[in-house]
Amino acid sequence: MVKHRTFLFWLLYIVCVISGAAILFQVGLPQIALHHDHSYLTCLLFGLFLAAEASSARQAWVISKENVIVDAVEDWLKVNPLSFVGVDDKSVILNSPVNSYQVPPSVIGTHLRSLFIKSEGGQQDIKQDVLLNITAERLYDHMPAEFIAHRIVWIGILATIIGVIMAFWPMIDGVSIDLMKSNLSTFFGGIAVAFIPTAVSFVFKILLDCNVRIISVGIRNLLDRVAHVSEVAILPFLSRKQG
Repeated sequence: MVKHRTFLFWLLYIVCVISGAAILFQVGLPQIALHHDHSYLTCLLFGLFLAAEASSARQAWVISKENVIVDAVEDWLKVNPLSFVGVDDKSVILNSPVNSYQVPPSVIGTHLRSLFIKSEGGQQDIKQDVLLNITAERLYDHMPAEFIAHRIVWIGILATIIGVIMAFWPMIDGVSIDLMKSNLSTFFGGIAVAFIPTAVSFVFKILLDCNVRIISVGIRNLLDRVAHVSEVAILPFLSRKQG
């Protein structure tokens, strides 16, 4: 497996995003949006998007490092027959007749530790579905990009409401044609507030959905690998030990 695969996919994604942003800056669209949005919601959307990408970069790197630890566990199990397992408060130590390997604090380390504790407690026919679901929930809960992606469109809709109010507020009590003409700049300013942040929010929603997809696939692949190691090497050992 390619090391740091999830992070490399995220890096490719962010390079595409930066390239697209550079083209838009050359055309001048972001400058126009920031200049005409007097509600400053576009600035808020930019800030939320950057915060989501920063958190996603960290999570993609963490998932990649977790996969490296799974690689190390798999490589050790391939060449060392498992004979004994030591468990402490933070880590798991895999022992063979001639070698040992300490699994560092990680997703697979926590999972294996839970399996061994269940085995030591006398549980028969150990299943790992519940443990995997708990781990998945914990990993998915640390996805600010998904949280922001689900709510960023609502900010765009709020901008639409605010912009429409700003556009028609001077005319709320009824005005003459001449006064309406004099307020055209206010009207079009409100329309700009109504539509610019909304368009920006939809663009960011699409980008963040791609981002979330990369992280979600990385989490699913990580859990699949943890489950595979457990099913192939760990659970058969625990079954023999109990027998």
